[in-house]
Amino acid sequence: PMGNPILLGKIAWLALPLSAAQLLISLNANVPRYFVEKFSGEYLLGIFAAQASWLLAGNQIVNALGQSCIPRLSYYYASNQRFAYKRLLVQLCGVGMALGLLGWIAAILMGRFFLTVLFSADYSNHVEVLQWIMLGSAASFVGSFLGYGITATRQFSSFLIPYLALLV
Repeated sequence: PMGNPILLGKIAWLALPLSAAQLLISLNANVPRYFVEKFSGEYLLGIFAAQASWLLAGNQIVNALGQSCIPRLSYYYASNQRFAYKRLLVQLCGVGMALGLLGWIAAILMGRFFLTVLFSADYSNHVEVLQWIMLGSAASFVGSFLGYGITATRQFSSFLIPYLALLV
């Protein structure tokens, strides 16, 4: 099958939207850093990058949940159980929103303390950056879960719209 150019062409055509979505995911991770460096300088870029590392903990939870739910989402979609598919996807998006909002509340209530203890007082002077990052994480986590929902349907061209919206 690997020598079959028609099959390879079909696979490449199927993967093309997925490749474009992966490009948007990469840009989502890096475009904020480009803007911060351009408009605020390297010092504040370091502050931003350290504070953005908090997203990694949330992303680990989101990815673990998303990966574990893909088989069930795929089954629901393939067996035409649309209500069960939508219910699970809405639940996952609710978890993503709640996780992001909890991070935002934690950043408001304890952000300065954590930044001082884990980094230094210089970082805690910019606690509002952490608060904005955590607020934005809610949209990012929901977008990730929607991406898992799209993966379950194998409608990869649908990836472009949510990831383009996240990039904007």
